Amino acid sequence: MPATKRSAPCEPSSQAKRPRITTDEQPPNYRYNLRKRSPVSYSDTSKRRQKKPTALAASRDDAPRVQTPPTSPCAPCRQSFSPSSCIPTPGSPSHAAPVRQPSPSHEPASPSHITAHPAQHPTPTCEPTPPPYDGPPAEPSTLTDLELLDEPHPYPPIPWLPDFSCTFVREIQTTETAAVLVVALADGSQRILKLFAHKEPEENDPFATEFHAYCALRHHGVCAPPTAARSRRVVPFCYGPLQLRSWRQIKRVGGWKSAWRKTQPVPAVGLLLEYIPNATTISAAPGRLSQRPELVDDALAALAQVHAAGVLHDDALPRNILVDDAGHVWWLDFGASCSTAFTRIDPFWFEAERWRVLKLLRDDVIPAYREGRLPQWRIMGL
Repeated sequence: MPATKRSAPCEPSSQAKRPRITTDEQPPNYRYNLRKRSPVSYSDTSKRRQKKPTALAASRDDAPRVQTPPTSPCAPCRQSFSPSSCIPTPGSPSHAAPVRQPSPSHEPASPSHITAHPAQHPTPTCEPTPPPYDGPPAEPSTLTDLELLDEPHPYPPIPWLPDFSCTFVREIQTTETAAVLVVALADGSQRILKLFAHKEPEENDPFATEFHAYCALRHHGVCAPPTAARSRRVVPFCYGPLQLRSWRQIKRVGGWKSAWRKTQPVPAVGLLLEYIPNATTISAAPGRLSQRPELVDDALAALAQVHAAGVLHDDALPRNILVDDAGHVWWLDFGASCSTAFTRIDPFWFEAERWRVLKLLRDDVIPAYREGRLPQWRIMGL
């Protein structure tokens, strides 16, 4: 067998090892340097250079500082200042005690080497003048601007639909407030199923608002069944409210891929409305209105019938105006409306809403489509 070489035992190094510093000898703040094998101290006795104060820094510290007063409105308005107006409110501290002015003898003299620069942002005036407005006043935007009746007189309610079931066809629109679906009944006819999102008791319920609006429209004959005269019908017929206890009441609901169904709890409430085929809104197809400008008068006449029933739409925008292939105009979505059955509405507000629809369709929607630009009502985010 070949002899194996045995390694020689390790010989002690010729270099003398540095003595290790014990715990008692170590300084309070140090770090051991592995390369030099010596402790590094960061105490005040380190070899780092300390910056000495220069003459320039000392002169800056000793120099007097000039205090610049903050930019603020006029003296009587400092206590109650708002961006829109600086008129003080009654009972504010500015009215309780006058502003104390310094004595002329104690006024500090302004340095001669300091140049006064004008303010970059002008101070708002105390009495701003409102911009001119040529036209009737705008209608109330929310229900809080209206006065509720002490003794409301609601119209006869529409009866609920018992044991409702349908088949899902397709989805039209889904928002945070409601989901609009096209469903088919057992007889093969198609309807619009509008399901509303769950709302807390203290929140405004769009389902109750739209339900009472349809009760008023049906009572006055504006929301007529399909068998009635076509000239009289300007609102799709409401068959009644319903309660969806389970999603199994809608067959083929698995084809509805929206997340709205997964996030909304059941039971849910909704309305069953008439389905108008081959119809689209003005916001989706403004070309129909541009090709036939006389539809503006039809939309105003249809809105006048809604107002005659005591219903203020309060969301009269192109997305809620439907035009079918025959050129008939329909009004949709009464979730933000208010009725004279519960609120006191000034008759001039109805006229103001019709005036706004006229200006919107004639002066914004039609010119924007013909010029190939975005209408102003979309830019404003309405």
